[in-house]
Amino acid sequence: MRLIQARESGLNHEKKVTPGFRPILISEAAFDRLKKLQKRTYGHQHDPNGVRFDLKDIASAVVLEAFEIDDLPSRALGRAAQSFVDSITSLKENAS
Repeated sequence: MRLIQARESGLNHEKKVTPGFRPILISEAAFDRLKKLQKRTYGHQHDPNGVRFDLKDIASAVVLEAFEIDDLPSRALGRAAQSFVDSITSLKENAS
């Protein structure tokens, strides 16, 4: 394991990095949709001064907007449960 030191706002931060480790917060399908949204510019499509947002800002906006939907918590938990069941099922099928 190697240590990386970063200087942010005058403070030292140490971060441990495991070679080959890739943290995953969202699925590839969700990430691809966020990247497509990021590629769109805010304002006129052909405006050279159009704004392209950081992916962090896009993802945060999508999550915050989604939480404005009334039945989001139950739908999201249902989707997560189905994803979990699907992953267990595929593991069992691959083990056979």
